[in-house]
Amino acid sequence: MLPTATHSRKKINLDRFIFIERYAPTLIKWDILAFFAAHPDISVSALDLSQHLNRNYQVVRRNTGDLALLGILDVIDSSPHPVYRLTEQTPRLRDLVQRVVLQTPQPFDSRTW
Repeated sequence: MLPTATHSRKKINLDRFIFIERYAPTLIKWDILAFFAAHPDISVSALDLSQHLNRNYQVVRRNTGDLALLGILDVIDSSPHPVYRLTEQTPRLRDLVQRVVLQTPQPFDSRTW
């Protein structure tokens, strides 16, 4: 008789899965959204955000731009150093960011970055 393997299955939160797949498929996007979820009323330039996250400015700027195109961030000022904030245009997305990001442990293994 072979030993039986017990597999524990975790129930997946579909909203969380879809959110991460669509808005935060990379660590940099997760970090950006985590920053805005923790500071929902702040407006910050891509340059200041890159310094706060200790990330390359061009990478942060490109990813904040992507998130703005998806409607999750609003562009306040499109000067050479754009300023962003968590969307106020779409309250549903704003609430989703705060709910999912603040209730989710970091979805990426820190050893991979």
